[in-house]
Amino acid sequence: MQLGTSTLNAPWYPAALLARQAATIDNLSGGRLLLGLGIGWSPEEYDAVGVPMGERGARLDETLDLFDTWWHDDPVEFTGRFASVAPSYVHARPQHVPVYLGGFSPRARRRIAERADGFLPVVTSDVTDLDAAVSAPWADLRAAAAEAGRPADAVGAVLRVNPKPGETAADAAALVRRAATDTDVDHTFVDLMYLADDTDSALEAVEEILGAV
Repeated sequence: MQLGTSTLNAPWYPAALLARQAATIDNLSGGRLLLGLGIGWSPEEYDAVGVPMGERGARLDETLDLFDTWWHDDPVEFTGRFASVAPSYVHARPQHVPVYLGGFSPRARRRIAERADGFLPVVTSDVTDLDAAVSAPWADLRAAAAEAGRPADAVGAVLRVNPKPGETAADAAALVRRAATDTDVDHTFVDLMYLADDTDSALEAVEEILGAV
């Protein structure tokens, strides 16, 4: 079973700190981390962390650049617009951290096709055409990856099912079953934010969903 994030807004964090934390979690979990990143949408949240929202795409690109260095080079040395790392020997290296990215803008899609291990589609119960919402953009991204000189299967997908307020675990399970039938994605998880108030109710919701699907 994998341990993942969907979606962590990378521009909010110092890239070197994020690289080291991801490497540490990957090692502690036995190489099970799947790191899902995005850039968010809320100006208020960017104001709260003191990061200019207009820099979010550039900051994500630089974070990915730093990951490439931090996780593979020895010593690590990096100079960017937002972060610099003096020559350093970093011993906490991940076994392998797939990086999946969210986003549907042209720039986000290009970034996924050229750099990511996969993308992070999201669906809710009011999405009537799951193939158009999930499978079609995934196929486009795989084709774009091939055009960029990567294997088409380099871009995977993990689908997030977002229940709405007032919906139940049974509703979430029904949407997971629809996704299994109507899309090509075979890795799905459910956001429990509106299904659980505490740990016990979260575990109950997980048990009900797993039992239903």
